[in-house]
Amino acid sequence: MKKIIIPILFFCAALSANAQEYMHIKSHWHEGYIPVEEIDSISYGEMSHEQMLPAIMAEDPNISIFNKALEITHMGDSLLEMYDYSYQFEKNYIHQGVQNIKFYAIPEIKKGYTAFVETDEVYAARGINNIDDLKAYAARVYNEMYPEDASITDPTDRRNSLNRFVSYHLLEVKANKNNLTVANILGTNGRPIKEQYIPGYNISDWYETMMPHSLMKCTTPYNQNTVFINRCGEGDPLRGEGTIEGAEILNESGVAINGYYHYISDIIAYDKQTQQVVLDEQIIVNNTTMSPEFFNNNLRISSPYPLPENAYQNGAYFPTGALKNIKANTSDTQIHYLFNPGWWDYQTDEMLLSGNFDITIKLPSVPAGTYELNLGFHTSSYSPILATYLDGEFCDTLDAREERAGNIIGWESDDYLKTPEAIAQNDSLLFSKGYRKGLEYYKAGFNNYSMRNHYSCLRGIITTFTTDGKSDHYLRIHTLSEPLRELIFDYIELTPTHLFKEYK
Repeated sequence: MKKIIIPILFFCAALSANAQEYMHIKSHWHEGYIPVEEIDSISYGEMSHEQMLPAIMAEDPNISIFNKALEITHMGDSLLEMYDYSYQFEKNYIHQGVQNIKFYAIPEIKKGYTAFVETDEVYAARGINNIDDLKAYAARVYNEMYPEDASITDPTDRRNSLNRFVSYHLLEVKANKNNLTVANILGTNGRPIKEQYIPGYNISDWYETMMPHSLMKCTTPYNQNTVFINRCGEGDPLRGEGTIEGAEILNESGVAINGYYHYISDIIAYDKQTQQVVLDEQIIVNNTTMSPEFFNNNLRISSPYPLPENAYQNGAYFPTGALKNIKANTSDTQIHYLFNPGWWDYQTDEMLLSGNFDITIKLPSVPAGTYELNLGFHTSSYSPILATYLDGEFCDTLDAREERAGNIIGWESDDYLKTPEAIAQNDSLLFSKGYRKGLEYYKAGFNNYSMRNHYSCLRGIITTFTTDGKSDHYLRIHTLSEPLRELIFDYIELTPTHLFKEYK
């Protein structure tokens, strides 16, 4: 009986010594050689390009101008994957953590994409009626920001203005509207995570786009229930001057097997306003937004796999090579992801680094400027002393041991200190020793006071550095303590230094 092969991603013909012709089948589900005469037909099935994001977008007549730009820049060719086939790891593997906790190793690495798209109607309101108008608009925006590349006319060149315009609309994560911020994500206690933000503060996350060295901000305002791109102003905790409405992500969207596209209410660009006004603020990169694998494998405050009973139900183990932007430098580096609304974690989740751990993190791109780089972590009785490096240069050591906060660096709660003068004096003392208190606008755990008022929540000051906004930067962290200790790694903070007006 002849076979019908479905689905196939890669195949090639091969001849054996006896001239028998075979087809080499290699896909996510199957690999092997099948005699050609046994194959009746080949179908790509659900993995067909017709189900991928660019094809789904091409069917929408409301976005014809953007689709044309996607076509001529060839950026659609970058939106056609579903799996990282270089990742090979034992299925159903259970990893033993330091504290006798057993973690399920992620069995596969999925890929996914999100496109934010202006409709033809939105373009028309801005005087853009065809692809030539859009090219001219892109040139005005990006030739101002990158004058050294103004002469590049090939739209497939990543430095070309139209290519930059299209690329800035694309994320390398598969995110629906309600996943771009944590506002409407439910914690394991069944309550939306937005309830853990102090009232009056916006809920934001920052993402690298597929435009090289660019950053996008997604915000749910504290008094609304929608999401905006590149909005800033009232409700942002620490920022410079300026209020920008931003582009609203509308409810209409298209769904492909490897991503989403969303209509947006206005044109977005990595222009002067975005770089110098919107992103002139405290930028917090939570552990799940550091690398796309968390989103694409549905691991943002979620366990998508049917887990064995003996495995920890709210987390996962990342073997070496599983994370794009987080590299393990030693074979016994252990990286685990956990979430629980009762813990003192920003956005209820954390990464545990254990073993003789040594990692390098590619920092998200930020606009040109001088920044204070901080590490958000928790002190605990089983945490280590750390060494930190930026771009290969030693920065400082950080002490995450529990006794550090109260007994050595002199942490005192604001409620105990009471007066603004006493609070500022204690902040200055901590700063002189290389630390800041935790985030003021987030209520971790089940308490009604902020991370700033809990001694275990600290921001370790790694260094101050200057970037041109066009270069990659790498943070290295490794333990100086015994392998049985583990770091509760929460987030990374990048803040323009001019925003810290005290105790610099």
